[in-house]
Amino acid sequence: MNYNCFQEMYDKAEKSLYYKAGYDDESEVKNKALSERLLFTQSNLRVLAGQDTMGRLYFVSCPHKRDYALPTMRMDQDNYITACPGMFYQTNITLLLGKMTYSLTDSEGRCYQAANIHSTTEYLDYYLPCTRTDYEDISVQVVSIAPVLEEGAHAALAPLPLPGPSGCLYSMTVRNTGKKPFTGNVALSLHNCFMEPYELAGKAVEERTFEMEHVRTDKGLLMLYGEDGAAAVHMEGGHWDKNYVSVRSIEVDPGEEVTITARVAAAERKDEINEALCILYMHDALEWINITSNFWRSRIGRLQTEVDGCGEILEKQRDIVIRSVLDNFNCLQADREGRLCVHWQGAPSHNIGRFWGIDFEPTSISVMYFLPELGRMLLDYITARNEPRYSVYPDHSAPILCAPLIAARKYAEFTGDLKWFRQCPGLWERLVEIYRKLISFKAADSNLISSHFSSDGLVMNRYDNGTNVKIWYAIDGFAQLCALLEEDIAVEAAEFADKLKSDIQDLLEAEGPFGRQIKGGINGRKEDFYLNGDLYYYDGEDSASCMAPVYGIYGFDYEPWVNYHRFARSLFASNYNPEMGTLRWFPYGGANDGTAYVSQLGGSVTREEQRASLENLLNRSVDFTGSVYWWPLGENFVRRISRCSQGQGFLVWQYLQQWIGLQADMTSRRIRIAPGGLPRKISWENGRIGNFVFDFYYEENERGTHIRLLNKGAVEWTVETGLRKYDTGAGAVIWQESRCLKPYGSIEADFAALQAGAPDAAADIDIERTECEAFCQNTDHALDHIGYHMPLCETQESPVIVMQYVLYTKRVMEDVRITAEGPSGWRFREKAAGMWDDSQEVADTQLQTDLGTCQPWKRHVIPFWVKLNQDEEYREVWFQRHPLALWRQEDEDVLYVQSDRKKEEESLTVTLTWREGDERLEEKKEIPVRYCLKQERDILVKKILGGRNVCD
Repeated sequence: MNYNCFQEMYDKAEKSLYYKAGYDDESEVKNKALSERLLFTQSNLRVLAGQDTMGRLYFVSCPHKRDYALPTMRMDQDNYITACPGMFYQTNITLLLGKMTYSLTDSEGRCYQAANIHSTTEYLDYYLPCTRTDYEDISVQVVSIAPVLEEGAHAALAPLPLPGPSGCLYSMTVRNTGKKPFTGNVALSLHNCFMEPYELAGKAVEERTFEMEHVRTDKGLLMLYGEDGAAAVHMEGGHWDKNYVSVRSIEVDPGEEVTITARVAAAERKDEINEALCILYMHDALEWINITSNFWRSRIGRLQTEVDGCGEILEKQRDIVIRSVLDNFNCLQADREGRLCVHWQGAPSHNIGRFWGIDFEPTSISVMYFLPELGRMLLDYITARNEPRYSVYPDHSAPILCAPLIAARKYAEFTGDLKWFRQCPGLWERLVEIYRKLISFKAADSNLISSHFSSDGLVMNRYDNGTNVKIWYAIDGFAQLCALLEEDIAVEAAEFADKLKSDIQDLLEAEGPFGRQIKGGINGRKEDFYLNGDLYYYDGEDSASCMAPVYGIYGFDYEPWVNYHRFARSLFASNYNPEMGTLRWFPYGGANDGTAYVSQLGGSVTREEQRASLENLLNRSVDFTGSVYWWPLGENFVRRISRCSQGQGFLVWQYLQQWIGLQADMTSRRIRIAPGGLPRKISWENGRIGNFVFDFYYEENERGTHIRLLNKGAVEWTVETGLRKYDTGAGAVIWQESRCLKPYGSIEADFAALQAGAPDAAADIDIERTECEAFCQNTDHALDHIGYHMPLCETQESPVIVMQYVLYTKRVMEDVRITAEGPSGWRFREKAAGMWDDSQEVADTQLQTDLGTCQPWKRHVIPFWVKLNQDEEYREVWFQRHPLALWRQEDEDVLYVQSDRKKEEESLTVTLTWREGDERLEEKKEIPVRYCLKQERDILVKKILGGRNVCD
């Protein structure tokens, strides 16, 4: 389908009903990092571009060809380059932070900006940023597009039309909606502003920029270049002045539209600019849009899901899954030869051009679902970058080390391309080497694999569940590849994986509040590095544990796995944040984690759990663009750090395999159909899983299930269908007799609803009631603080933290009030639950919060801001105990505050009052506040949880 004009494009393009943004001129003031600003991004695998809600082409970036190893774990801020444990490689980037914008002036001197307070910015056809503004007599559309190549053009990654040119088009279309001709001038302006390669946390991106030293204009082309990169901009018919403004005249008749286009090239070197311009000149903006829209349309297809009562959230889920695929594609940038140069963590990331290894597996696989041809490029990249250049720990990060094995497994599954493993020089030898290295980290008495870090975060216990589940999947897939390639080590690898699977189930489980559950991990021998061995935990950035049934290690009905995820949605997990309904990063604290919203959804099995978890993710970690973000602070402050490529990748994988219910393995020519999410009706036209292209229709009701599958390829498949009990979510399925799907053929089948005797699905449980029983024990009610390390007010340079108390009651309590008073000089303010209301002063000497009537068996959360004294280190405020923690703790309840000097002990007093009849009752809870110097704080914190890494 081709659009004939921009108005037709706007009217007919696919658009989300929900994810769009109004004019926002505050984001670049409020959000200091480029990655946190409200931007609509797009890529062609060569350049990455971002457009803001003011209609500006905010930035264009292009990677340099050569990357380099980072000084992993060297985080001294005095160094010019620093790197956390999960950062292995970096590529320098030419990033023009030009904030390019159009403006109009008509013949009578009236000015029209490219956008105003009534504008809307959204994605057209899911990928194309567009800002639309309606004035009295004209409408304005601004788009930016980094196009893919034309069909038949020479492409380095053919048959894909990728990578595209090293540049983009920035166009404004003016449509005359009045009754007389519109005449005037168009002005395009920009800044000679390029980003330094290393951002500084807390600094506005503009403070880390420079101007290119050379500026030239020639035939309407503006060139900015120097030793660190080059960029060029050419507006059709425009002429540049010394202030970086290009002007041209326009005339638009009534009912007509005129498009003004600037072609923008970015490159590592000036001599690469002309090639990009030559490609961009080949077509006008609308032609490039048609080429690129048709490409993405052919890859994504048209997907719809339905269920009564959940239509809106299912549409939103579909939109964010598609957005996640495109966001993760945007993370990849290659050179003109199709060699991957950079793998961003979110695009753009908060360190431009930096590679975090933990993101590779989910990012690459989510993209390979739709662009399997990229698998070779991705394997070539990761096999050389899955380890740091140097680490004191041989098992530095086993989850990153195993990433090539997983990528190889999925590439083979998506394409059936086994020859590549033999043809690519050194590839198979490297995969064998990785396998050998992984199994060298096994425990002495089991096949559990050790690791020190997952990514930037430590692994809490030496033998961590998420790490070992991921490694099982990697080695199990490697064993299958070995068998397909008739390698001698196939049996050895398969036996190792089988033993690892049994060890995970035998050694990493224990009794918990909801029954037998996964514990989190074990330590084996004593080592100072890890947290206490009796710790029950769920790492907020663990996105592998939730994937266990998707990986295939056990089913969705495996009770310890189900209970582990219920544990992770409860206060028995010491890092659960009930305000935001998610886990903080570490068992002791840290940021609210975007990946934890994804793991919560992936770990939900009943329909009620799935609905609640999906709504939680949509409301608390997705911004106006439809992107999932890493560290949301509140429902009103989602964009923190960057887009969460790790979580987005697993979200795509889990959605397609579990919720849509499709698996297609080209190596075995086997398809499995077993939807296990909320939808009861699924329609996917021109769908794709790797090289398998199809039309799929699924409908389920109380009478049975109807399935129709049309094969659009030349491969014959065996199709297996798994049925679930009606009105259930994910759980046990009964596999039906397999059927043959001929090339270009179809199958259509009706299955009767499962009758009595079919396996039961997991039942809903009342997590809050279980918490209440444990919280209150033999009393009618209980009030207590939660968490160990208190979160700080990250958006202010002031000593402000957040504290949370929880009230539970077994009976109705009327007229409930909470007051709090602290040490001398402390100030308080009530905090709106789930919101980041940091703009008001924290000035009250006493907190007072009215809860009204509190219902029994429900969690009542009381969050509040606390402002400490200037000599107190607000980043280091620790409670000694968490009320529902499932490991041995100190009996005494103490609040430790690091201070610049020795101070006398004071107290934090929280008072609960309520009314019974005519009588007002009161209870006080007083907690000692003890001040300590840094050295003492390190000792005390280690005493609380163990593990020196808590203090690092």
